[in-house]
Amino acid sequence: MPCVVLRPVIENNSPIPGLAREFARLRKQALRDTAEFWHEKLLRPHFGPSNRARFGHEAREPFYLQEIKRGLGRGQGKFVDDILTGRSMRFMLAFFTITGTSNAATLTMKPPGYFKNPFEGTFRAADGSTKRISGQPDKAAEVTTVDSRDAQSLSEFHAKRLEALIHAARRTSTKQLT
Repeated sequence: MPCVVLRPVIENNSPIPGLAREFARLRKQALRDTAEFWHEKLLRPHFGPSNRARFGHEAREPFYLQEIKRGLGRGQGKFVDDILTGRSMRFMLAFFTITGTSNAATLTMKPPGYFKNPFEGTFRAADGSTKRISGQPDKAAEVTTVDSRDAQSLSEFHAKRLEALIHAARRTSTKQLT
């Protein structure tokens, strides 16, 4: 199953005054929110028109591009890597779980079986000739690749989210003197 694991580097591990016990919970929530952000905002471009150039997808075979994609592809599935009918993208957007600790978050998506274990072997074409399919690209790795632009977005989102959670926790945990 394709999954994305986020492990930010903590440069200063000293506790924040007033939030020492709370800080691990806040980090865990920020990581979960960051994984959800990647799933909601940054997954779709992996199925977009410029995905080969942006994420370095492996080139598809000419037979696949000319015969299978043009014949069976729906909409963008006729031209875009990692899409034929859009089923795998719909599965990955609908069936996912986010787990984690204060040090890492894991986003696990459940695509159809052919996405992770594509067909390799021989088959008989409609004209009676035997065709061999070997060496399918690793689509799971292609979908979970994070380029520098995505890494920057994730880093900025995580920092802002953690800061907002710390600020909210400080506001609710301070005692008012009367």
